[in-house]
Amino acid sequence: LTHEWRLMRRYQQSFVQRLSVDGGEYHQKGFGGGPIWTLRLEHDWQIGRRVGMSWGATWGGRRYDGEREHVTTVFLTFRGHL
Repeated sequence: LTHEWRLMRRYQQSFVQRLSVDGGEYHQKGFGGGPIWTLRLEHDWQIGRRVGMSWGATWGGRRYDGEREHVTTVFLTFRGHL
Protein backbone atom coordinates (compact mmCIF):
# COMPACT_ATOMS: atom_id res chain seq x y z
CA LEU A 1 0.00 0.00 0.00
CA THR A 2 1.55 3.32 -1.05
CA HIS A 3 0.25 6.83 -0.54
CA GLU A 4 1.91 9.67 -2.48
CA TRP A 5 1.59 13.41 -1.87
CA ARG A 6 2.85 15.84 -4.52
CA LEU A 7 3.79 18.78 -2.33
CA MET A 8 5.19 21.01 -5.10
CA ARG A 9 5.36 21.03 -8.88
CA ARG A 10 6.69 23.79 -11.09
CA TYR A 11 7.77 23.16 -14.69
CA GLN A 12 10.46 20.43 -14.47
CA GLN A 13 10.74 20.54 -10.66
CA SER A 14 8.68 18.56 -8.19
CA PHE A 15 8.74 17.44 -4.57
CA VAL A 16 6.90 14.25 -3.58
CA GLN A 17 6.47 12.49 -0.25
CA ARG A 18 5.65 8.75 -0.21
CA LEU A 19 4.53 6.53 2.64
CA SER A 20 4.47 2.77 1.98
CA VAL A 21 3.31 -0.11 4.16
CA ASP A 22 3.95 -3.76 3.24
CA GLY A 23 2.92 -6.83 5.16
CA GLY A 24 2.56 -10.55 4.90
CA GLU A 25 3.21 -13.92 6.46
CA TYR A 26 6.52 -15.82 6.52
CA HIS A 27 6.95 -19.53 7.18
CA GLN A 28 10.21 -21.44 7.43
CA LYS A 29 10.18 -25.24 7.63
CA GLY A 30 11.18 -26.41 11.10
CA PHE A 31 10.93 -22.94 12.67
CA GLY A 32 7.28 -21.92 12.24
CA GLY A 33 6.17 -18.59 10.90
CA GLY A 34 5.05 -15.15 11.74
CA PRO A 35 4.08 -11.77 10.32
CA ILE A 36 6.48 -9.65 8.28
CA TRP A 37 6.10 -5.90 7.75
CA THR A 38 7.89 -2.89 6.28
CA LEU A 39 7.18 0.83 6.67
CA ARG A 40 8.94 3.27 4.30
CA LEU A 41 8.92 7.07 4.30
CA GLU A 42 10.54 8.73 1.28
CA HIS A 43 10.99 12.27 -0.06
CA ASP A 44 11.70 12.61 -3.78
CA TRP A 45 12.94 15.92 -5.15
CA GLN A 46 13.15 16.29 -8.93
CA ILE A 47 15.47 19.30 -9.18
CA GLY A 48 15.34 19.60 -12.95
CA ARG A 49 14.70 17.57 -16.07
CA ARG A 50 17.93 15.59 -15.64
CA VAL A 51 18.76 15.76 -11.91
CA GLY A 52 16.98 14.47 -8.84
CA MET A 53 17.51 13.05 -5.40
CA SER A 54 15.57 11.10 -2.80
CA TRP A 55 16.04 10.35 0.88
CA GLY A 56 14.16 8.59 3.62
CA ALA A 57 14.03 5.67 6.02
CA THR A 58 12.69 2.13 6.16
CA TRP A 59 11.64 0.16 9.25
CA GLY A 60 10.72 -3.51 9.22
CA GLY A 61 10.22 -6.70 11.15
CA ARG A 62 10.89 -10.31 10.09
CA ARG A 63 11.23 -13.72 11.67
CA TYR A 64 14.27 -15.82 10.66
CA ASP A 65 15.15 -19.20 12.19
CA GLY A 66 12.34 -18.69 14.71
CA GLU A 67 13.77 -15.39 16.04
CA ARG A 68 12.18 -11.96 15.60
CA GLU A 69 14.46 -9.43 13.86
CA HIS A 70 13.96 -5.70 13.25
CA VAL A 71 15.75 -3.55 10.70
CA THR A 72 16.11 0.22 10.23
CA THR A 73 17.59 1.65 7.03
CA VAL A 74 18.35 5.26 6.09
CA PHE A 75 19.05 6.13 2.45
CA LEU A 76 20.13 9.03 0.23
CA THR A 77 20.07 8.65 -3.57
CA PHE A 78 21.26 11.02 -6.32
CA ARG A 79 20.04 10.65 -9.93
CA GLY A 80 21.45 12.23 -13.06
CA HIS A 81 20.97 11.74 -16.79
CA LEU A 82 23.38 12.79 -19.51
